[in-house]
Amino acid sequence: MQRRSSSGREAALHVAFRLLTIRARSQQELARHLRRRGFAPAVVADVLEDLCSRRLLDDRAFAAERARTAVLVRRIGARRLRAELRATGVASDIVEVVVRDLFGEIAEEDVALAAATRRLKSLGRLSPPVARRRLAAYLQRRGFASETIHRVLTAVLVDAPPARDDTQR
Repeated sequence: MQRRSSSGREAALHVAFRLLTIRARSQQELARHLRRRGFAPAVVADVLEDLCSRRLLDDRAFAAERARTAVLVRRIGARRLRAELRATGVASDIVEVVVRDLFGEIAEEDVALAAATRRLKSLGRLSPPVARRRLAAYLQRRGFASETIHRVLTAVLVDAPPARDDTQR
């Protein structure tokens, strides 16, 4: 029996290594995947502990890397970033520290401005009130705060009338 559990641990470790070579993962993501593959909870816990002790599995480093990519490449705001990191199983306290640190380095308004500028190119043929409304909705879905959205819209839509004009039919 000991040999069987040892080979189960080795197989789980092999699967974990393969998954981690593809991309970094949170402890919860990796545990979920290993359990779905049929490994016993004790084997999964042992493998996670082993990987953490080897510093191959680190939720803080994972969250920081994932956050930086999400903000700089995909241009998302703090609210959406928090939700995405929590969905990967990263603890809330780690999420808060990572988001605070990242947006301490990078201004959220700059990220929103970059996202709005890029999106505005595809809204060029629309009337200014419609473009304003759609751009605001886009930024909201990207996870930016209302105050940030308002400042960004004011900056990029200088010639557009205020948002209230498009509510009258």
